[in-house]
Amino acid sequence: MNEKRLDWEKVASLAGFSAEESGEIFAELWQEFLTAFPHSHLALEKAVAASDTKRTQLTAHLLKGMSNNLGAFRLGAFYAEIEEKAKAGSGKKALFEQLIGQAAKEYTELSSEVRTSLKAA
Repeated sequence: MNEKRLDWEKVASLAGFSAEESGEIFAELWQEFLTAFPHSHLALEKAVAASDTKRTQLTAHLLKGMSNNLGAFRLGAFYAEIEEKAKAGSGKKALFEQLIGQAAKEYTELSSEVRTSLKAA
């Protein structure tokens, strides 16, 4: 897995804006992500608990896209794996729960890193 928690080059390239503008846009997008993520992550947990593989797949896809669009590729990789296993019908509940736990840990660490970076900017 990629060692970088966040791809700052992706952040810097947001829509071709200047570095300063990209930083401002990223801060706004990150706030939106912080608001939406917990609800979507909880929806994924509920889908797994209900053994609803279609909803698991769709919610994991949403979270993967949210993460990757902000350059959080390590976080997105957890959701990509959940999505793939749900789509293939090869994921067991315990595996999904393990991946969701790992994603939650990554999110916590990523959030801390981003908040620190935004405060320093």
